[in-house]
Amino acid sequence: MVSNVSYPNLRLSPALAAAALLRFKTGFPDIFHFWPDEASLTDSSLFQLGVLTGSRQIPNAYLAGLAFRKGGRLATLDANIPWRAVRGAGADLVERIVP
Repeated sequence: MVSNVSYPNLRLSPALAAAALLRFKTGFPDIFHFWPDEASLTDSSLFQLGVLTGSRQIPNAYLAGLAFRKGGRLATLDANIPWRAVRGAGADLVERIVP
């Protein structure tokens, strides 16, 4: 997502985004865990998409749902993660990283 030209506050080419992710993954082996794409936005037991106000919220809601399903938390720079779109989630699902 960060290589998308419409992604706010960050402009990376796909190659630079992949290189940054690789550096992150290898630099934090004890705290970084890859979660396979195992959630579906069509799963109404996990998502309540009616609370979303626009299409730009969909990727963030999906990532929050994936974190919830895996029993984790979503660490992000974004202050506007729509965690309410995840059934059963609380505000503590999202950990905002303040630069």
